[in-house]
Amino acid sequence: MSELILELFSEEIPAKIQNKFIASLEPFTEKYFLKSGFIGDFEFLITPRRVTILVQNLVYAEDVSKNLIRGPKINANEQAIQGFLAKCQLQDISKLTIQDVGKEKYYFYKPKLKKQTIAVELTVIINKLIPEIVKLWPKTMRWNQTNARWIRPLRNILCLYNQEILAINYADLSANNLTYGHRFLGVNKALEIKGIASYKNKLAKDFVVLSQIERQKLILTDLENLCAKHKLTLHQDQDLLAEVTGLVEYPVILMGEIAPNFMELPEEVLITTLKNHQKYFCTRNCEGKLAPYFIFVSNNNAASNKIIINGNERVLKARLADAEFFYQEDLKNTISSRFNDLEKIIFHKDIGNLRDQSEANAVLAKYIAIWVKNSHLVDIEVAARLAKADLTTEMVGEFPELQGVMGCYYAKAENLSPAIANAIRDHYKPRFLADNCPVEPTALCVALADRINNLVSLTLVGEKASGSKDPYGLRRSAIAIVKIILEQKINLPLNLILDKSLSNYNFLQKQAIKFYPDIEPKQLKLQLKNELIVFVFDKLRNLLKEQNIAHDIINAVFNNYAIDDLSRIYNICILLANKLNTIEGQRFLAAYNRAANIYLKAESVDGVSYNKRLHLLMWREESEKHLYATYKNVKSALPNLLKEHNYEDAFLKITELTEPIESFFQKLVINDNDKNVRQNRLKLLATLCNTVNNFANFSKIEKSFNNKN
Repeated sequence: MSELILELFSEEIPAKIQNKFIASLEPFTEKYFLKSGFIGDFEFLITPRRVTILVQNLVYAEDVSKNLIRGPKINANEQAIQGFLAKCQLQDISKLTIQDVGKEKYYFYKPKLKKQTIAVELTVIINKLIPEIVKLWPKTMRWNQTNARWIRPLRNILCLYNQEILAINYADLSANNLTYGHRFLGVNKALEIKGIASYKNKLAKDFVVLSQIERQKLILTDLENLCAKHKLTLHQDQDLLAEVTGLVEYPVILMGEIAPNFMELPEEVLITTLKNHQKYFCTRNCEGKLAPYFIFVSNNNAASNKIIINGNERVLKARLADAEFFYQEDLKNTISSRFNDLEKIIFHKDIGNLRDQSEANAVLAKYIAIWVKNSHLVDIEVAARLAKADLTTEMVGEFPELQGVMGCYYAKAENLSPAIANAIRDHYKPRFLADNCPVEPTALCVALADRINNLVSLTLVGEKASGSKDPYGLRRSAIAIVKIILEQKINLPLNLILDKSLSNYNFLQKQAIKFYPDIEPKQLKLQLKNELIVFVFDKLRNLLKEQNIAHDIINAVFNNYAIDDLSRIYNICILLANKLNTIEGQRFLAAYNRAANIYLKAESVDGVSYNKRLHLLMWREESEKHLYATYKNVKSALPNLLKEHNYEDAFLKITELTEPIESFFQKLVINDNDKNVRQNRLKLLATLCNTVNNFANFSKIEKSFNNKN
């Protein structure tokens, strides 16, 4: 079977982008070849110095319709058929196939490419493919007089079809049948390649583990084995594992020691220093505490590994000495004393500094505390004011990813309450979609206030997320708000919260006119608030869709944003997704929809609203009296059930209307000859439906609901 090798050999490729590049390269390349009529078994490999595409069982796809030549209809005259055979250089009609085109049948011919034609075709394809692959890198560079680009300077191109070198040219390089092994451990000369097996075997002998998957497995196994040998456990870090896999072609696992005095540093400082600066793995002892040993992955197997270990220990000692200095310097000032230093940090040029923003967060956080159980207002105010104070420290200046974490340590050093210290650390959570949310009341209030004020203030100065651009992370803030509220089951009235936040920025509202010249100044606050509600609710809508909640249920509960309690909306959506698939749920839905359809149609025809006061003395039949009595009972009980967030019982309560509505329609005619009776019955249906709409507007739910799930 035919095989193809394409290796683009370069200077070291940044490790962090390798996996993402390969994930994009795989589908793109396979689709590119298929579009050109070729299929095969593809393998995509990447090391620090090479990107390789291997294809085995490469064939020209017989079933790619774009290469079929269509002939005449099968019932065409003999002259037309013979003319088509001559065009295709055929003698026998049996070489043609018959396919349907619409309602007619046509002759088709699929020309087979000769071997030399396939090589020519592949040459054309690959010469076009390489510039397209370049676009998959996040950034590229030029290194010679050509306009060719790659992630790092290309040094060689290997391209073989079977054993034939294809005429590939890119960046002043012409393809050959050569590759190169490990930079330090290899034979330091070109390796001649004859095929895929030769390619893999020669590189393996020259200290190159080609497969990134095999390399990662090998590294992890050796890490764990070395830990087990010293009765330690590995501090797991998948991101670091993926990164070091992209740094080496031949991994050698080594262990070094951390000087005892550095073990007094906060755990996060040690882990971050080892990971970010040195790409080292931390270890833990049998008690789960950090052990004074680190493990690193070398790309060299020296005659004496002790030299490599000593060198890495010296470098790490210098790094940790810097971290220790920063930490001790930071402890000379309390975190409370750093609050005024936030004036030096600009939050946004049109909004102000971080001190003012922290003050606004404190005001809003205390307001949010009304809806968060067991909140302590003094702790909340202090935590909100000091939440960003560690941004002024030396340690966070060196390690920005430790913001919040270091603030927690400095708050504890000042003997502030654990609630304040933890809130400073946790108010950044969730940092990403799968991250945990803050749990303690103080942290919850500060986290929500921070996100909501960010949304409001940045929106006021025209900083909106648009398309793929979101430089201030507004989408991330909205998702965090939704996630915190739902996970911690907080029933927060978003309208009131946004009003309170907007009141913190009265000075911005006056300036906002210049950012929104098309909006009437008097309407600006209301319109921006409504936009923010929709923006946050869209994140909840997306979350519900991801959980396979039907769109009409979502619309029914959202009900044009009549309710602003995200937790209530979420829980009712989940409830209805289950309940409306039951017989009882379907009966209620049918009864409600019949009532709603009748009164809405009457309103449309009559040009009036029937959601008005009822005339109780006009009831003549038992069925309408029974329906009215049930409606009164539901109307009386529903508000308290919703206030207590007892949505299960609230749904059971409104379904008590099912039988009375069914009986009402079975025994009565709405369009009574007496105009007043007719109007009163329509009023009953209207008021009944509008009461139920406080739970969900069931008229927005499609009748075929249970067929979609």
